[in-house]
Parts: sequence; structure tokens; C-alpha cells
Amino acid sequence: MNKMKKIYIDGSNLIHRSHWVAKNAKVSSVYLFLASIKKYACKFDSTDIYIMWDDRRDQETANHRRLLIGKTYKGTRDKQKNYEAFKNADHAARIASHLGIINLYPNILEADDIIAWLVREKFPDEQSIIITTDQDMLQLVNNNTRVYSPTKDIIIDQDNFEDITGVSHEKYIQYKSIIGDKSDNIDGIPGAGPKRALKILEQGVSKQKPEHIDLIERNFKLMCLDWSLQQNPDETKYLESHHAQAVAERKVDMKQFEHGCKYFNMVNIMKSLHDWKQMFDTESADSAINDAVNKLDFLQGFDK
Repeated sequence: MNKMKKIYIDGSNLIHRSHWVAKNAKVSSVYLFLASIKKYACKFDSTDIYIMWDDRRDQETANHRRLLIGKTYKGTRDKQKNYEAFKNADHAARIASHLGIINLYPNILEADDIIAWLVREKFPDEQSIIITTDQDMLQLVNNNTRVYSPTKDIIIDQDNFEDITGVSHEKYIQYKSIIGDKSDNIDGIPGAGPKRALKILEQGVSKQKPEHIDLIERNFKLMCLDWSLQQNPDETKYLESHHAQAVAERKVDMKQFEHGCKYFNMVNIMKSLHDWKQMFDTESADSAINDAVNKLDFLQGFDK
């Protein structure tokens, strides 16, 4: 068991994976989403869980990524398939919130940027684990932060970073900037795969063709989460306020959780509600134990 203080979940990543697995398994994507959260809570021994989503509050303002690359950014993604995958995202987030889980949404940036803000600025000294299959998150690995890939079932930390990625952590963003990112439709240097990218890093980026240097610099701005936060100070102000409100409203409500599970006919969860309550409703569990102890203490006066 790996005890972590905080668990940061890439919600958009998880609901997307849950949808396609659920479609093949003929179960609810919301069920798989919640079951995954419980699995992670057990695996990392923490219920201090945050879920980050890509659903921006300000849909009108273009962020720096759109301004740099235009409509081609993430432009190859199938809109219909995305709609299918995310149609139950709000339901999943709401039901999860009844377990005392915090959902956070960006104003103009993305879920990745919120995770970076939590790791770099809000809770830099706390042990945390980021759960995602998105390799962009690997740039956030440090002494206190690890990344767990659920599809590969591996934890990436400072000790095994280079063995797993093939490049040092210090050069990881440059390496990604050279290769590009197909999932986000970000072009890299033509023909540059992992081997050529390492060779370019060895030679030095400044020694490449001018057009390639420009491309690497542009991609760095698209991919580097630290740069993103620095360029968007209003976003960090928004996140401070958004986070404070979410924490103030945080509440475990097992009755509402049960109601949500009934709505989606999640029979397996309904059968094990006691386990969910024991894990997430710790205050009620502690209160029940204290009541039992107090009753025992009271009865001890009559056993003589």
C-alpha cells in the first residue's frame, strides 16, 4: 500500500476511459468511474481526493494554447465520440461530490493546469499522486509528487523517471516539444521520434534549423504547465477562489450518494454501501465507534 496525502484525478481522462470500457462491458460508465475512485482510494490509502475537469467556466475567451496554434489544437478529436464519452460527466462529478470529493474546473485553461497549480503552488509540500494516462503530467513529478498510470499499473517517480521515459526529468518538456503530441494535434519536428529527439537534445536545440527552433519554442509554450500558470495570473486568482469555495462546500452525504447510485441502477455499489460509508464517511464511522465506547463505559458501572 502506498500512503498518499492527496489524490489528484484527471477527471476528463478517467470518464473517457470509463465510457469506452463500459461500452464493451455493457455497464454504466458512471459505475466504472466511481469504482475506479474507490480503487484508487484503497490503493493509495487516502480519501482526500480532487477531480479536475476540462469543462471551462469561460467558454468565450481563448487561452494561450488556442491563440498559439488556432483551431487545429485538439482539432483531430471526434466531436461525436467526445460527446458520447462526456455526456455523463456531470452526473459522475455530482455523485462523487457526495463522497466528499472536490471537483475543480478551469476558467480559461485546462484540467492539467489545475493539477499543476495544486502541485506547484497550493500544496507543494504535501505528498500527492496524480492519476492519469496523459504523459504531459509527468513533468510534475518531484520529491512529493508521483504519477500513477492506471493502464500500465505503474507509479512514475524521480527514481524511475528516466528508465520509464528514456529521458531525464530536466529535459522532458524539451523532449516532448521536439516530438509533438498527436492526441492534442501538436506537430513535432518532421520525422522526429524518441531516438532523434534524444540526438537533438544531445546536439543542442540552438544548433537546429531556425524553423525547427521556432517549432520547439512554440511547443514548449503549449506543453509547459509552469509557463502556462506564469502567463495566466488571473487564472491562479480564480483557482484560489474556486478552491476555497469547493472546500467550504465539501460534505459527505451518503443518502444523496445512494440516491445517485439508485438512479443509475448501480447494483454492485448498492450491495456494498456499508464499505463505501466506512471508507468515505469517516466522521460518522468515528462517531459510531465513540458512541459504542461511551455505552460500554457506562455499562461497566453495573458489572460489579
